[in-house]
Amino acid sequence: CPSSATSTEIECGSAAYFCPAGATTRSDVRQGYYSSPLEDPETRRQSEQPCEPGYRCDAGVRSPCSSDSSVNGIHAYYCMGGVSFAVGVGNYSSGGGPGQQSGQAQCGPGSWCDKGERNLCAKGTFGDTHGLTTAACTGNCSAGTYGNQEQITDAGCVGKCSAGYWCGPGSTSPEQHTCGSEAYYCPAGSPGPIAVKQEHYTTGCSDTRMCSGEEPAASN
Repeated sequence: CPSSATSTEIECGSAAYFCPAGATTRSDVRQGYYSSPLEDPETRRQSEQPCEPGYRCDAGVRSPCSSDSSVNGIHAYYCMGGVSFAVGVGNYSSGGGPGQQSGQAQCGPGSWCDKGERNLCAKGTFGDTHGLTTAACTGNCSAGTYGNQEQITDAGCVGKCSAGYWCGPGSTSPEQHTCGSEAYYCPAGSPGPIAVKQEHYTTGCSDTRMCSGEEPAASN
C-alpha cells in the first residue's frame, strides 16, 4: 500500500519482489534467494528464502540446477548458494538427484568422467589414476592377462590367461583365444601362441589341441 491514507492495494508484481504485510513498497529478492511461499502466485509473494543446495535462484525464481545447465541430459553443473558452477574436468556432479546436484567429486581409479557424469572403465581396460576423462581409461589389460569385469584399477587386471589359451591386449576372458594346434603351446599367461621347437613335442594338450607345454622328443 503506497499510502496509509488509502486502502488501495497494489500487487507486489513478480517473483523478483516480495511484500510482507504492511509494506509501503516492494523489496527486491536478493541474489541467491527466491520469493516465497512458493504456493502463492509469483505476483503476491510475502518473503524471501535462501536457495537450497542443488537449486539455482535468479530474479527470485528457484529452478533445478539443470534448468539451463545440461548437455544432452547429462548434468555438467552443480549449484550452491543459488549459483550454478561448471563441473571440473575429470570430475562428476554429486550430492543430489538428477537436476539437484550440489557438489562435485573427482573420478576415482577404475572410472572416467565426462560432462559431469561418472562412468566405469569397461571390461578389458583399467584405470589406475584419478581424474580420467575418456573411455580408454589408462589403457588395455596387458597381453597375457584378462579383465572380465568393469572398474579394474591395475594393468594386471583380473589375472593370467588360462593354460592352453592366449590373451592379447584388452582381453575379456581367460580363454580368449585357443592355442591352435599341436605345433603351438600356451602356458598360463601367454600373450600369444609359442611355436614348438624342432625335435620337441607339445604336452598338456586337450582333445582340441590346446597345449600348455613342450618337451624334447626321445632320441632313437
